[in-house]
Amino acid sequence: MADEESYCEITVCSSLCKDGFVNLHGRPCKIIELTQSDSGDVHIIGADIFNSERCEQVIPSTNTVQVPNIKRRDYKLVDIGRDGFVCMMNEEGTVIDDIRLPSDEDLANRLREDLKKDTPTLTITTVAANGKEMIVSCREGA
Repeated sequence: MADEESYCEITVCSSLCKDGFVNLHGRPCKIIELTQSDSGDVHIIGADIFNSERCEQVIPSTNTVQVPNIKRRDYKLVDIGRDGFVCMMNEEGTVIDDIRLPSDEDLANRLREDLKKDTPTLTITTVAANGKEMIVSCREGA
């Protein structure tokens, strides 16, 4: 739990808003619906940022919740290992090679196709939260 908290900020439940982020059942979620009952409970419906699964939780409005620190990063594609890990480089030239190919087959195939070129041109975008990082998109150029 201590590691998870280092990736999060603590806030009171009543300060959350739609389109914000919150950890629901330990998973980083984007808030898609937020309602407060007369009894003071807050019903939160969110979508997991890594797999879009729906998460729901009812929390008293005065309780504290964890808000994940979500980071987007861009990398240049370098290689894809036989083990399914993608080798990428950030703007400072540091090589990152500990992120797997995305489970989205279209996105994974686009990365593979780009590597067949003499000079890969794709910029890869990752999202990181709660100690996990995942490739979410790619685009041509810088």
